[in-house]
Amino acid sequence: FRYSNGAIALSSNWMKGGVFTMGNLLTLSNKHTLEDLQHEFGHYIQSRIFGPTWLPLFGMPSILNATFGKGYYTLKDYENSLYTEWSAGKFGRKYW
Repeated sequence: FRYSNGAIALSSNWMKGGVFTMGNLLTLSNKHTLEDLQHEFGHYIQSRIFGPTWLPLFGMPSILNATFGKGYYTLKDYENSLYTEWSAGKFGRKYW
């Protein structure tokens, strides 16, 4: 459990290597990296900027990309896969 700038990060075995952010709750696997945490923090920043429009503009496209994407294996490749992801990576690295 971590709390930073309004975001709450939880680590769980349940996530099995995945990560997920909704609003200010960042859920990560126990095996997450600093880069994973920064990326998810970037999604949190997106949600703060875009408010209720975050879900249709960023959240749903991100979920669909992660679910039906082409099997991205590195965070760098994944961040290059869609605007929602490169934006999250950029914000996360800038403000973490």
